Amino acid sequence: MGVLFLKEIYKKKIWGSRFFKEEINQALEDVPIGEMWCVAAHPECDLVIEDGIYAGKTLSEVYRDGPALFNNPVSKKFPVVVKIIATADDLSIQVHPDNQYALKYENDSGKTEGWLILRTDDDAQIVYGHRAPNKEHLTALIAARRWSEFLNFV
Repeated sequence: MGVLFLKEIYKKKIWGSRFFKEEINQALEDVPIGEMWCVAAHPECDLVIEDGIYAGKTLSEVYRDGPALFNNPVSKKFPVVVKIIATADDLSIQVHPDNQYALKYENDSGKTEGWLILRTDDDAQIVYGHRAPNKEHLTALIAARRWSEFLNFV
């Protein structure tokens, strides 16, 4: 069977950079690109297979129709998204529900992330969670832009 080669998709983001145009694909539009989706069968970005007997099909189609190719997984949805992120500014704040909430209200299993950081500025930081005691206090601190009073830095 061999490897499934997927056609990557680039996503414009306000915090994006010129990295992908300068380092990966000079034919890209000269706009801030923040993400290159490399492996995805996601409603927002379902990558297309480039060659071989599955050329032109999406990864989600092949995953659904050929489970043996993926060792007959239990999950109905392809379980992985791989994307490369390149920023020129701070990323937006991400809020993900826990698994219980996601199952009840989003019909999803929640979100698990893993990051591999390849390069940063010397003063780069990751913010993980907050210390505000309640929603009202958190909202007030965000409105006042008093980040250091409530954010947890890793």
